[in-house]
Amino acid sequence: MQGELWIDKQTFHWVKVEAEVIHPVSIIGFLARVEPGTRFELEMMPADNGIWLPEHFAMKSRARILFFYTSKNQEDETYFDYHKAVRNEAAADCK
Repeated sequence: MQGELWIDKQTFHWVKVEAEVIHPVSIIGFLARVEPGTRFELEMMPADNGIWLPEHFAMKSRARILFFYTSKNQEDETYFDYHKAVRNEAAADCK
């Protein structure tokens, strides 16, 4: 794979990564192979108190399964409006 990584200058946290498969990658021996041209991108955002969470994920994948079946997939997801979890005290007392 080859790619790029962006780092926030103030927090030194990584904020974005892009990568691309440039040589075939075997998975579980000969069962599957991720083909060159597969790409992914992940962007992070600060959520609360130094915690960074996903903001955007995109992937285009090409794979060959058992040498015969070719799979092409594409995903593009956006995440937002994160909320702090509210603890249910009654459920916590039952444990």
